Amino acid sequence: MERKTIFSVVILGVLLLFYNNCGRFNTIDVQTASYQNNQASQNNSNEDSSSVSPTPQPLPSPQSPSPSQVPLPTPTPPVMTSKAWSNQPSGLKVIMDCPFSGTLCEGWENVYKTQAFANFSNAPLSPGSVLDTYLGAGSTTGNGQWIVRLANPREVFVGTWWSTNAEFEGNRGSVANKMIFISGKGNNNFLNWKLDDGRNTAGTLTWSFQQTDGSNNCHISGYYSPGCTHGPDYGPGSGDLQPNGPATGKIAAGSGWHKIEIYQKSSSSTTSRDGIIQIWVDGNLHTNYNNVNISPEGFIDTQINHTWDGGAWYDCPNRDCRRAWHHYWDHFYISVR
Repeated sequence: MERKTIFSVVILGVLLLFYNNCGRFNTIDVQTASYQNNQASQNNSNEDSSSVSPTPQPLPSPQSPSPSQVPLPTPTPPVMTSKAWSNQPSGLKVIMDCPFSGTLCEGWENVYKTQAFANFSNAPLSPGSVLDTYLGAGSTTGNGQWIVRLANPREVFVGTWWSTNAEFEGNRGSVANKMIFISGKGNNNFLNWKLDDGRNTAGTLTWSFQQTDGSNNCHISGYYSPGCTHGPDYGPGSGDLQPNGPATGKIAAGSGWHKIEIYQKSSSSTTSRDGIIQIWVDGNLHTNYNNVNISPEGFIDTQINHTWDGGAWYDCPNRDCRRAWHHYWDHFYISVR
């Protein structure tokens, strides 16, 4: 009887020891699996740079590194391109910050439901895809019109990077090469690339007015309008502001990327002469007027629009139809107040 009792006690002890060890191994496996799941969660967080949720910490385990040894992902902050626009006045509200990464951002009105993108690894602000607005070879119409509607703010700032292809011929002399519109009620005003006569020549960026609300800027030195000297038949509301800043150089087609910043403040009335138009090219002040009559009821939209909607200027006898004209846009930024 004593031998049977001793044998039973030994067997019971061995079973208890085995059971405890199995439980210990199971605990390690559970902790290791939890740690691996947390590591996978961290890897997913690394792949999604927009995630800013707290990083999960690994459970302590004999088989895992200590928390101080585990590399934790650093959340990537969102791109704040407002810092890229050094001439933007403070206090404006951002309403469009679009990198044109293969798609139009929410907020654009795509009038003709068309869009095209080109790949530029050297694009200065958001490399890769850029918006491509073009007049194709042999065509008399362009590929679209894109609008951002505004709720009548009295101040607006636009920033973009712009380039063209070297074959861009464009309209010459006094004929407009329209680029960016900032419009008000009764005002279709736009940034105009006025190319010199002749082929493959450079041109000057000017701000052009098409105003039918009674605004008249003939008082401004540097404003050219036939209506100022040739009577109302020409319309004094239509004309061009000539560059008057330190940077008034001309830009040639295919000359690379150029940074464009535009700030405008509407005038108090059609005659108050207290509106502001400022343009910077490649960071340098290009146009600076603070006595303008412009959009007294506020601004209603911003557009990328070249008005390539047919006409004699785009007929093949009047241009080299073997050439396609391309405007490239890397990013488009709008803020208002």
